[in-house]
Amino acid sequence: MKKLSFDKVNVELHNNMNKKTLSLDTKKADASKKNIMKQLDIIAKSLNQLESILNRMSMKKSFSDEYNASALSCAKKCTSQAQAARSLIMNLDAKYNEDQKSVLIKDLDDRISFLEKKISDLQ
Repeated sequence: MKKLSFDKVNVELHNNMNKKTLSLDTKKADASKKNIMKQLDIIAKSLNQLESILNRMSMKKSFSDEYNASALSCAKKCTSQAQAARSLIMNLDAKYNEDQKSVLIKDLDDRISFLEKKISDLQ
């Protein structure tokens, strides 16, 4: 199997977007998050089934000797990738909830700062 390397890439905002006024619509984001988690779960289940099928075919000697080792190697890779998909599901959920809380705290902090400034202007 071909190895892929995913370097952390900084996302650049479009010139018309302001980072300070950028906000998250959690109602729309929740649906996307659920869809992503559902798709990752389907991927994990498919990889587990593929691993099981490859192992059974290998034990029944469905492959020639030269391809049997490759099939077993692919089966192992399927297991590890299924586990990686499961950990992605858990990480996505945890980090999404964390980000959602930090956005809420930031919004509240900005609102408090605005109100404090308004009160100080009145006095």
